Amino acid sequence: MTTIRIEDYLNETAPEAYVSCDPGDEARLREAALYCCFTAVELAGEQFLSPGDIRDLLVRHYGFRPVTTESCDVELDVSMEQKLYKIMGRPTVALSAFRDRHAASHPTVRPDIDLRFSAAVGRG
Repeated sequence: MTTIRIEDYLNETAPEAYVSCDPGDEARLREAALYCCFTAVELAGEQFLSPGDIRDLLVRHYGFRPVTTESCDVELDVSMEQKLYKIMGRPTVALSAFRDRHAASHPTVRPDIDLRFSAAVGRG
C-alpha cells in the first residue's frame, strides 16, 4: 500500500489528511482528487475543499482507504497539482477530458460536493 498525504499549500491552516491506495493506483487517486477540487471551484467559486473533505470523497466515491498515520510515501499538494491543468489561468484540454470522464463514471461526486457546501452555508 502507498500512503499519500493530501495537503493544500494555499490553505495552510487546513490540517493534512492521509489516504492509501495500491501502488499502481496513485495516478487515479491524483486525478480523482483534482476532479473533486475543480468541481468544488465550479460549484462554489472561492470556497475550497479541505484535505479532509478530499480524503472523505476519495474514500466514499472511489474506494480508497483512509489512514490515520502521519508518515507518508507520497505528497499530494492539490494547489500545485491544479496548476498542471491550467495555462495562463485557462483550463487545458486534458482537464476537460478527465472532468468528462469522472463526471460520467462517478456521477454522485458532484451532488455530494454541492451538499457539503450547502451544509456549510446553512451553518453560517
